[in-house]
Amino acid sequence: MYILKEVIFITVLLIVLIVFLHFILGWGFANILILLSIGAVFIAGSLWGYKQMYSENDEL
Repeated sequence: MYILKEVIFITVLLIVLIVFLHFILGWGFANILILLSIGAVFIAGSLWGYKQMYSENDEL
Protein backbone atom coordinates (compact mmCIF):
# COMPACT_ATOMS: atom_id res chain seq x y z
CA MET A 1 0.00 0.00 0.00
CA TYR A 2 2.88 2.36 0.71
CA ILE A 3 4.27 1.82 -2.78
CA LEU A 4 0.94 2.81 -4.34
CA LYS A 5 0.81 6.02 -2.28
CA GLU A 6 4.40 6.86 -3.26
CA VAL A 7 3.71 6.27 -6.95
CA ILE A 8 0.60 8.44 -6.81
CA PHE A 9 2.49 11.19 -4.95
CA ILE A 10 5.38 11.19 -7.45
CA THR A 11 2.98 11.15 -10.41
CA VAL A 12 1.02 14.11 -9.05
CA LEU A 13 4.26 15.98 -8.39
CA LEU A 14 5.48 15.39 -11.94
CA ILE A 15 2.15 16.50 -13.42
CA VAL A 16 2.17 19.69 -11.33
CA LEU A 17 5.79 20.39 -12.33
CA ILE A 18 5.07 19.88 -16.04
CA VAL A 19 1.90 22.01 -15.92
CA PHE A 20 3.73 24.76 -14.02
CA LEU A 21 6.71 24.80 -16.37
CA HIS A 22 4.69 24.59 -19.57
CA PHE A 23 1.69 26.82 -18.92
CA ILE A 24 2.96 29.31 -16.35
CA LEU A 25 6.60 29.73 -17.36
CA GLY A 26 6.06 28.98 -21.04
CA TRP A 27 8.67 26.25 -21.39
CA GLY A 28 8.56 23.97 -24.42
CA PHE A 29 8.22 20.22 -24.05
CA ALA A 30 11.81 19.68 -25.22
CA ASN A 31 13.13 21.84 -22.37
CA ILE A 32 10.94 20.01 -19.85
CA LEU A 33 12.17 16.62 -21.11
CA ILE A 34 15.78 17.78 -20.84
CA LEU A 35 15.20 18.99 -17.27
CA LEU A 36 13.49 15.72 -16.28
CA SER A 37 16.29 13.69 -17.91
CA ILE A 38 18.97 15.57 -16.00
CA GLY A 39 17.01 15.06 -12.78
CA ALA A 40 16.64 11.33 -13.49
CA VAL A 41 20.40 11.00 -14.06
CA PHE A 42 21.14 12.73 -10.76
CA ILE A 43 18.65 10.57 -8.87
CA ALA A 44 19.95 7.36 -10.45
CA GLY A 45 23.53 8.37 -9.69
CA SER A 46 22.66 9.16 -6.10
CA LEU A 47 20.92 5.82 -5.63
CA TRP A 48 23.85 3.98 -7.24
CA GLY A 49 26.34 5.82 -5.03
CA TYR A 50 24.27 5.11 -1.91
CA LYS A 51 24.11 1.45 -2.86
CA GLN A 52 27.87 1.33 -3.42
CA MET A 53 28.60 3.12 -0.15
CA TYR A 54 26.43 0.86 1.97
CA SER A 55 26.86 -2.44 0.17
CA GLU A 56 27.66 -5.47 2.31
CA ASN A 57 30.44 -6.57 0.00
CA ASP A 58 33.20 -4.18 0.99
CA GLU A 59 35.95 -4.96 -1.49
CA LEU A 60 38.89 -2.58 -1.18
